[in-house]
Amino acid sequence: MSESDELVFGAGAKTADEAYALATRVGQENITQAEVGDFYEQWAATYDKDLLLNGYNSSTPIVAARELAEYIDDKSAPVLDLAAGTGIVGGELKRLGFTHIDALDASQAMLDKATEKNVYKRLICDYMGPNRLDIEDNTYGGAVATACFVTGHARQDCFLEIIRVLK
Repeated sequence: MSESDELVFGAGAKTADEAYALATRVGQENITQAEVGDFYEQWAATYDKDLLLNGYNSSTPIVAARELAEYIDDKSAPVLDLAAGTGIVGGELKRLGFTHIDALDASQAMLDKATEKNVYKRLICDYMGPNRLDIEDNTYGGAVATACFVTGHARQDCFLEIIRVLK
C-alpha cells in the first residue's frame, strides 16, 4: 500500500504532498459521482486546511475571482459560484466587492462549511449536469468555477444548464 492509499479524507493532511494526493484521488480515472460525493462529505472538515498546504487556496480562487471581477462592473449583480465547495472562491469574490453571491455544490457537507464564511445569499445543493437546477432563467450576471471539470466531477453536459441561468 502506498503512502497516499493510507490517507483518509477528513483526517487532515500533514504535508503538501499529502494534500496533493487527496486532491488527486478525487479526480482519479474511473471514479463515480457517488464516490466523489462520499469523499467530499468526509473531506469537508479539513478541506480548506488541506488545500492551503498545497497552495491552492492562495492561487486559483484568487485568480478566478479577479477574472470574473474584470468582466462585471456592477458588483451588486448576482453571481454564481459553481462547485463552490467550502466557499474559498466566494470569500475572494466578497473581498473584491461582490454583494450577491450564490453557491452551487453537490456536497451538503461542503456547503455547510461554506455557510460559516457568511459569503453566500443562497446555497444550492445539486450536481452540475443536464438536470434542471432550481434556479430561474437569466438569474446571474456571471459565474465562476474552479477545479470542477475533472474526472468524476462536472462534465460538459452541464454547460447548457449553466448558460440557461446566466443573463
